[in-house]
Amino acid sequence: MLSDLGHGAVADGLRLLRVWPEAVGPEIAAHAEPAGLRDGVLEVRTDSSAWANELRMRQPEILEGLRQQLGDEAPRRIRLRVG
Repeated sequence: MLSDLGHGAVADGLRLLRVWPEAVGPEIAAHAEPAGLRDGVLEVRTDSSAWANELRMRQPEILEGLRQQLGDEAPRRIRLRVG
């Protein structure tokens, strides 16, 4: 419905939030959450620098999980921030 009203980015963001735990698994979801999506770049907020480093190493795995859930609407890159 949001896409039909011209709010595709909002709809994509809501869909990403909904699939995040399944796409990344419960361990990552407990320590990281999507914070923004722009031009195919997903900003992910982590609860510590250790988790930011872990996600940096697991970025290909995370992106693949998101591709499986979101198809063509999946982000192409991830930018991490702590806090």
